[in-house]
Amino acid sequence: NLDEMEDAFGCLKSPSSFGPMDRFTSVVDKGNNKEADVCNVIRQEQVVKLKEYICRFAYECAISFNVFEKDCFKKLLEAVGQFGPRALPPTRYEMGDTFLKKEVERTNDLLSRYRQEWKSNGCSIMTDAWSDRKRRSIMNLCVNSKLGTVFLSSKECSNEAHTSQHIFEYVDSCIEEVGPENVVQVVTDNASNNIRASTLLKAKRPTIFWTSCATHTINLMLEVKVLRMVDADWKPSMGFIYGEHKKAKKDIIDALSNNRNAYEPIMDIISKKSSKRLDTCLHMVAYILNPYYLYNDLEAKQDVDADDAVTEVVETLFPEDHMMQNKILMVELPIYKSRLENFDRLGATKACEVNDKNYDPGSYKKRNRLEATKMNNLVYVQFNANLMEKNKKRMARGHEVLLADDASGAQEWIVENDEVANDVDLDRVAKRNP
Repeated sequence: NLDEMEDAFGCLKSPSSFGPMDRFTSVVDKGNNKEADVCNVIRQEQVVKLKEYICRFAYECAISFNVFEKDCFKKLLEAVGQFGPRALPPTRYEMGDTFLKKEVERTNDLLSRYRQEWKSNGCSIMTDAWSDRKRRSIMNLCVNSKLGTVFLSSKECSNEAHTSQHIFEYVDSCIEEVGPENVVQVVTDNASNNIRASTLLKAKRPTIFWTSCATHTINLMLEVKVLRMVDADWKPSMGFIYGEHKKAKKDIIDALSNNRNAYEPIMDIISKKSSKRLDTCLHMVAYILNPYYLYNDLEAKQDVDADDAVTEVVETLFPEDHMMQNKILMVELPIYKSRLENFDRLGATKACEVNDKNYDPGSYKKRNRLEATKMNNLVYVQFNANLMEKNKKRMARGHEVLLADDASGAQEWIVENDEVANDVDLDRVAKRNP
């Protein structure tokens, strides 16, 4: 970012400026190949020496090689080059205090547009529990919205029991920070303590939904790849989970030649694991509000359970506003279902296309002796830097999930990439995965 560099260092040096020795090697006559060759040789030697120092630093400090492909490292090199010789690194105190505080402030400024999106269109709170190399229990909280996912906070819970009350209190504090009026749902895995925590949340905040993680639920089912939806944040999967879940069950029945004795045990497993997890009112409403299903599948229009779910969600989101409830259920929803007014346009009836790799924000390295506040600040800055870089690349592609000519794009997104085809062949999948 040249503008950013100029703000920091003023007028940028010419990229051909090497240092004090340039006057002995600079090209006077562009047509003189000998002088040009000498300059190129010196330049190449300098580049090699620079790379040697960078690699030596990586080897001695055990730095992952992909770190040097990040934009922030390239900016670092440019900043050092613009500063010139005798540049001094920050002290350990400055890194852990002065400049860390500045980076936290900068991160907060960068997240301001995300917070505005939360106020405009709502957001989801996502939890993630894991253990580090020293087997310390960590709980992360992230916020997802249309602009992408950002990291909110991290808490070490090694000395605390993972009770439903403890989880509820931590999640509730996050809701207070984000703003209860901005939170639509909380997403967790299917552990029993999380399920009990959802009851506590419902009692205190009846307008907020508690949803089980679809990926975790499906991983508890059969090890069949067509059922394993990717854990991606390219676009929210809520609008496809219920519909693809129904389609997957139909595909299994067809693959087993409608043999009831063969498919019933499988259906029982799927139903047991998905009940109240993948068929919640939010999943069914998202299914109805996805034009790909409603405008292409007659069964979606006749789904009584989904209609009841719409009513429940509207009453939850607008508990005292009967005028708004009536407007949505009696006016806007029938217009949408009947494809009237704007819903009759071509763009409203197109299918979906998106494909992206899973994103893993990375694992922590061994923790040093930084106190908890500094460690939380480091995690806050690191995670959000990586997530915002990912969100930036995603937005730059400019793909829209509900615009495509057929459903193959949606299947690419939902099933694993190596099993993608225009029509998923369960026989072929079964042969690859006996």
